[in-house]
Amino acid sequence: MSLLWQAVFSVLVLEAGVTALVCILPHTLASGFLAALLRLPQSVRRWFWFVVLLIAFLLLDAYRTANKYQNLYDELKGGKIPAAVGSNGVQHTLSQLFRAQRNLYMTSMVLLLTLVIMKLISLFARERDLISKAGSAERKHQALEKQAKGAQKELERMLSQNSQPSDKEDSEEDAVIVNSLTVAKAENQELKAEVASLKAQLEALHKQAIHQQRHYKQMSEELEAAHQATSSESKKDK
Repeated sequence: MSLLWQAVFSVLVLEAGVTALVCILPHTLASGFLAALLRLPQSVRRWFWFVVLLIAFLLLDAYRTANKYQNLYDELKGGKIPAAVGSNGVQHTLSQLFRAQRNLYMTSMVLLLTLVIMKLISLFARERDLISKAGSAERKHQALEKQAKGAQKELERMLSQNSQPSDKEDSEEDAVIVNSLTVAKAENQELKAEVASLKAQLEALHKQAIHQQRHYKQMSEELEAAHQATSSESKKDK
């Protein structure tokens, strides 16, 4: 195996290790690991995409080479032996065909694991965003609930004061109290409606978070299956 393909195999082992860690670690540690990947510098991301493009080019080259030696092997089996092949043409062709197919499988697995890791990172980012929105909505809901309770207590206090007889109150004070009660009732109704709306948003965000967790678990199981397939292919190559 040349130095270039050893580097590709190293990338494959690295990605397999990352997927294995995400599958094995608990959800909290796996989320922290993916968060660390999100915080990588921009220069590292550029080099990562450069490596991905290089491996995609190697995938196309491996596919072309595999087709070339497959056609040559078919010609050898059919008895059409080219003069340039020589007496050991079958063994040489099979050896080159095996290497081309090995390189094709290796680059395919690298690109597949790359896509899976990117999908996991995007799912984690969406889950973190949903959790942040849910926390913000819950805090806002608690604040509005406290405000509604305070307005209700103030309304009860004003009603109790208004129900007590007083000879000093005149018609203007009565009008002011009635107006204040009307405004307080309207504010209380608005606060209750906003609290109900925030509760509905919080429940929707909670359902979305549960769906994202299920999707994340399904992706982890698929990663584990891909990792096992990669391990079996690596053992076959060795």
